Order: sequence, then C-alpha cells, then structure tokens
Amino acid sequence: MTSHEVIAALARDLANAQRRLNDYVEPIRQEQRAMVRRRRRGIENRIAEVAVARDALHQAIDQNRPLFRKPRTRAQEGVKYGLRKQPGKLVGDADAIVAAVRERMPDKATELLKTTTAPVKAALAKLPGKELASIGVTLEDTGDKVTITMVDADDLEAFVKLMLDDLGEEAA
Repeated sequence: MTSHEVIAALARDLANAQRRLNDYVEPIRQEQRAMVRRRRRGIENRIAEVAVARDALHQAIDQNRPLFRKPRTRAQEGVKYGLRKQPGKLVGDADAIVAAVRERMPDKATELLKTTTAPVKAALAKLPGKELASIGVTLEDTGDKVTITMVDADDLEAFVKLMLDDLGEEAA
C-alpha cells in the first residue's frame, strides 16, 4: 500500500506540471490579449458588418415569405436560411384549463391532464438513515470516488470572459 507521503509527492508533481504549463501558456495569452486590443476596432467593425448582413437577410426573407413555401429553407455558402415552423406554446390559466377539460371533455381527461405524486428527493435526503429505511428508501453510490481538482485551474470560459472584460475596460 502506498503511503501518504508518496501520494503527496505525486500531488506536488502534478501541481508543478500544472505551474509549468501555466508559465508556458501565460505569455501566449498575453500576446493574444494584446492582439485583440490592437485589433479591437477591426473586430467591432466585422461584428457590426455581420449584424447588418444578418438583418438585411432577415428582412429580405420576412418580406418575401411566398418564395419559401417549398422548399422552406435553402443553403448558400454555408448559410442556411428560410422559414422554419415554430413549435408554438400553449397559453392559458392552468387551473381554468383543468376545470374546462374535466367539465367539457371528461372522457379525455386522463389523456389531457397529468396528476402526479412523487417523493421530494431533497427533503428525503435530510432524513436520518433509520427513517429512510422505515419507508423503504436506501442510499446508493455513497462510496468514495477519486477526485483531482486543480485549485487555480483556468478554463476556456474564464479566459474568454477575461478577454471580453479587457475589451469592456478599454471601451469604458
């Protein structure tokens, strides 16, 4: 069996490897941030161009709906455009709908209405083991699982957020 000292040494090795990776990547990230700052105006201009082009296409499609009866969509240079049927949404007071279905369509009530009774798992999780056992509930998957988390780990979302924050600071 491995001692805690050996496992701690492996954790230190992992932390050192992570630090070396961070040290290697950080200058790249700095260059990338600097490049984004230098090219910010161009990026904003291209984003605006995309918005204008998208709006123009949207208006053209909206104003020429008959052209999209069949086929409803088309593709051109990687852009799929046209009309798509929306799923729609049911709107109404739930209590009124239930009452109306029971009154006007009692034979379809089981098909159109759902009545559920289900255990509240969050509340059950707070009960002691004896009480859980008395109602036939058992806890599963309570064993230990290996976990390794880099405390100061960077992820792509944080990096993107940082870049966007940098752009936002410059705009202010």
